[in-house]
Amino acid sequence: MMVKNVYKPLTLLFLALLGLCLGGAVHAESLSNYAHHAEIKSEGAGPFFHLPLTMAIYRNSLSPGLRDLRVFNAAGEMVPHALTLKTDIPQPKVEQSELRGFPLYRDAHTANQGIQIRREKNGALVSIEPTQPTVTRKLTGVILDASRIDAPLVALAVALDEYRQPFQRFSIEASDDLKDWRSVQDSASIAVLEQNGARIEQRQIELPAIRAKYLRLTWLDPQEIPSLPKVTVTSSTTPPQSQPELLWSEAIAPVVGKNGELIYRVSGTLPVERVRLQLPQINTLTPAQILVRSNDKQPWRRVSETVLYRLASKGKEYLSPDIDLGGESISALQIKLDARAGGVGATPPQVKIAVMPQQLIFLARGNPPFTLAWGMRGATESALPLSTLVPAYRYQDGLPGDRAKFGLEKNNPTVTPADRADRADVNAPTEAIKNKWMLWSVLVVGALLLLLMAWKLIRSNDSFTILKV
Repeated sequence: MMVKNVYKPLTLLFLALLGLCLGGAVHAESLSNYAHHAEIKSEGAGPFFHLPLTMAIYRNSLSPGLRDLRVFNAAGEMVPHALTLKTDIPQPKVEQSELRGFPLYRDAHTANQGIQIRREKNGALVSIEPTQPTVTRKLTGVILDASRIDAPLVALAVALDEYRQPFQRFSIEASDDLKDWRSVQDSASIAVLEQNGARIEQRQIELPAIRAKYLRLTWLDPQEIPSLPKVTVTSSTTPPQSQPELLWSEAIAPVVGKNGELIYRVSGTLPVERVRLQLPQINTLTPAQILVRSNDKQPWRRVSETVLYRLASKGKEYLSPDIDLGGESISALQIKLDARAGGVGATPPQVKIAVMPQQLIFLARGNPPFTLAWGMRGATESALPLSTLVPAYRYQDGLPGDRAKFGLEKNNPTVTPADRADRADVNAPTEAIKNKWMLWSVLVVGALLLLLMAWKLIRSNDSFTILKV
């Protein structure tokens, strides 16, 4: 009888602990457990909606890869969602072609500087010659034949065999008949810089998605180029405006390390596409190494060697290009400047970082308003693959569902109750860790209960009947 009396309280204790654990697990997915909330305003009938994430969401997420993002309906129920990058959106068809170039000369001693142009019936250029012979001529430009390219031209890459000056400036014009020319860029530039054995080249020039059969490049400074440039054009069937724009952070000031290295800490762990250095003084040039890491426990990893510069020449300012990190997930960035170049002055450079905004797609189950929640350390992944969330989805169909937007103004959808923010960040154990310990506690207590029951059964004389044969 003693054993039967023990069963009931022990069983009730086990069930109570199990219920407490399960209750804690359910509570972990409560809206109140997340430090940041933003109301979502939907536009349309649904049932799927999509909207781009903002920099505030990236910077206040407490789990790498945005694992702590959740969407809740008005009843506080979590609804399914997916995240997609620009690579999940149909990409434009991009092609690169080397253009045939025809030199343009100028003779200071010849008044009539006309040219004769021969071309085929399909518009392809055959030759370009001056109408009169010249004695002292200078190569000052090039006409490029793009008549066989039907797609819009979005970029040029210009290369010279020899660079007499670090910067080459020229104008870009476009025409369809070689008579009427329209300006594309009044002053484009390429750069080739060398410093203490380091070399950086900037030969790419972005174009505003133009259609043209012919391009004309005319050098501005210097007036003469040493050789005919080699030009490669990039064409795209989709205008670049259709691609999502990068999200840029505010300027981040560094912390100076023990050995003079500059350390820039990022709030959260961001998938950084580009880094932009802001040098404080004009006419600054220095080689540099760029290192990153995703958390403080990891060693620094070098991702780039470059030359940083901010130079002024004849009324123009030239800045070093952004550093491409290709979506590298980082929590801190370090810059090591080459001491041989004399540094960058008393004020260290600031940086801006850019991320490619992901699109949030969710299924509107239940009643609105829907709320995006984020900001809980140690959260588990809850985003579904887009093909799972949207049955029969095809990438070429674009983003599924109707548009939605955040309800707050100024593109800053962050509502942070102070007590929740502090607890979610550093001061208290997270709900995920608590639930983990509660689950282990239930297992241990259950095992101890089973051992106690077995021991009681063995010790009790009433539990056995001895049969004699």
